[in-house]
Amino acid sequence: VCHTDDRSPKVAQLQARPRAAWMFYDREAKTQLRATGAVSMHRGDELARERWEAATERSRRCYHQALGPGQALDPARETIPELDEGFGQFVVLQCVLDGLDWLYLRGRGHWRARWRWDGTGWQGAWVAP
Repeated sequence: VCHTDDRSPKVAQLQARPRAAWMFYDREAKTQLRATGAVSMHRGDELARERWEAATERSRRCYHQALGPGQALDPARETIPELDEGFGQFVVLQCVLDGLDWLYLRGRGHWRARWRWDGTGWQGAWVAP
């Protein structure tokens, strides 16, 4: 679960194709993990309200900006105008994972495994790195 601004380009992209990939890397462990799954969006519902109330005031202030992410700024302007409320721009993205790809980077050859959810359980196999 993460949250984003409703005006972000990723919201329209996820509406068109509600799938996401999450990439994690641990340099010390030399391990990379990619997780994939279906995304659902929550606006103004119970989950969105719960996550909004759990966020810090500082985090909530980001959604009060009158301009959406990526919109052009006037360089002469020192501040971005604010909206009275930010909850209307707040979207929770919830991803149900259905795939995992694990890669261990080692000097003598990498190891890689892949798992897929088949509806009843995880099926895994070693695959070429």
